[in-house]
Amino acid sequence: MVTMNADKAGGRRRMDDSSQAGAGQSASQGGGGGGSGSLRPPSVRVAMGFGVGVPSVAEAALAAAEAATPAAGHRPATLAQTNKEDNPNSAVYKKMEAIIERMQDENTGVPVKTVKSFMAKIPSVFTGADLIQWMMKNLDIDELNEATHLACLMSSHGYLFPIDDHVLTVRNDNTFYRFQTPYFWPSNMWEPENTDYAVYLCKRTMQNKTRLELADYEAENLARLQKMFSRKWEFIFMQAEAQSKVDKRRDKLERKVLDSQERAFWDVHRPVPGCVNTTEINIKKICSNSTKLMTLPAATPAQLIARQIQMLKQRLDRRNIKLSKVAES
Repeated sequence: MVTMNADKAGGRRRMDDSSQAGAGQSASQGGGGGGSGSLRPPSVRVAMGFGVGVPSVAEAALAAAEAATPAAGHRPATLAQTNKEDNPNSAVYKKMEAIIERMQDENTGVPVKTVKSFMAKIPSVFTGADLIQWMMKNLDIDELNEATHLACLMSSHGYLFPIDDHVLTVRNDNTFYRFQTPYFWPSNMWEPENTDYAVYLCKRTMQNKTRLELADYEAENLARLQKMFSRKWEFIFMQAEAQSKVDKRRDKLERKVLDSQERAFWDVHRPVPGCVNTTEINIKKICSNSTKLMTLPAATPAQLIARQIQMLKQRLDRRNIKLSKVAES
């Protein structure tokens, strides 16, 4: 009897020790971050304001303006990037950016100024007439139509944009235009997600500014995105609200410039219906580039196989259907 009681007592002690050890382990896992808040996923903590979330496109532009070469960590996490050299339009981008850099020269470039209007200031703008005149003088262009066409091509790719219009064209008149920040140039191979676009549109609905009102097609896109992301719309709304508060703390003129650059970025990647999307890549150019890569001389068969694997991975990452068609379905 004494032996049986001793065995029972030892079993109870072992059970108590194991339960205490389990409780201590769970406490060490849950108490490291300060209570139940640390157990929430990062997205929930960001939306509730407990941490620093994914920066908006305007915040990314601000970071790029402060640093001469923005680090990869300043970029939105949901904006995927591909290899620049693999893009068939990389040569075109280099030529356009060389012209834009000449245009932005302080001494010999296009005259950029701050225009004073009634009860307001319009910072960092230039007129379409000044732009066309500069191109005809510095680029050896004789015909006005040719200079206008080249300016429209550069605008459609997002290197410059009208400050009051969603259609990216250039007219030879006194319409005001603005240069895009290098952070949003198409050579950076931005591939923005629909969630980024939803946050941007939702943020604009929170700001009582006439210049930030949604166009008809943007309101339709917002309603479509709200149906698509109905399960996580609360998080999108919270993130848009947090970004709107950050924007309100900026300087007024700086906020105007950043808002227009962010809008122009989305006008390139989510253009007005009827306008050409310049970010779409021609499949013929991709196939020709793939053929060139395969015919390059390789030192070893292993390098050929590595190139083949790389091309197959890129084909898997490339979508076969337009995002607009997916959104409609």
